[in-house]
Amino acid sequence: MGESAGAVSVDALITSLPDPLPFHAAILQSVQNTLRLSPTSSWNALINVTNLLLSGPDGDTTWAKTPRQDHLNSTAEKSRIARVSILIESNADEGQTFIALDDTGALLGTALGGSNPKLLQALQDAYPLGTLGLKTESDRIVGEENAAVGIDSWRYYYNASFSNLPGSGAYNSAELSAAFGTYPQKGATKLQRELSQGIQKACADFAKNPSSGPGWEPVPRLAIFGPNLKAGGDNVTKGVFQVGDPKNLDLKCKLYQGLYS
Repeated sequence: MGESAGAVSVDALITSLPDPLPFHAAILQSVQNTLRLSPTSSWNALINVTNLLLSGPDGDTTWAKTPRQDHLNSTAEKSRIARVSILIESNADEGQTFIALDDTGALLGTALGGSNPKLLQALQDAYPLGTLGLKTESDRIVGEENAAVGIDSWRYYYNASFSNLPGSGAYNSAELSAAFGTYPQKGATKLQRELSQGIQKACADFAKNPSSGPGWEPVPRLAIFGPNLKAGGDNVTKGVFQVGDPKNLDLKCKLYQGLYS
């Protein structure tokens, strides 16, 4: 289990296939590093400083030239990744921690490399002020690709804030206090305690018996944890979370699709 940068380490274990495999499931919160849009900049900087890359890739001896394709081609008989069940989490206001009040364009330009100004403008138009949900596309792709090759995957979305943390929103890492029960006890509401217990139970149930899941259906379904659950449609409310189709949350994902294809 890992959150944000910690989940990068979890992802590295999944995609490097340790032998023997020391885990039987993985929980990744607020990250999906398998599909980084710009994975080469740090390595290029290192190569320029050390001059270690003399003759190009070494025919897959020490690293793969096509890692994502290798992962897609992984099978139960000839595995290239750790084929373990995964639980992917994201927060409603992930971008709040990283984007200044009016700097969405700068962050997107850095993340996407500035090579597609039309896409940058389309993304900014799709995220007006007050909408910070910049992170469900990679979650959706990883969940669906795992499911397509028979790897059980679940998703949940944390969308809660409380009066004892006024104005906080569901920022990056906000779910940790609920997941570990470390939220401020002073001023905590009954719903806040129940929400924390619900997330703890879901994660514990998944960790103990991954194939049975955390308490809701696998991808493409998604669970939303929060105080303002909306009735209607095919959504099913189960205590402090609601299970439904993520199409509304993933509505803007089509804008990013070309970057991952």
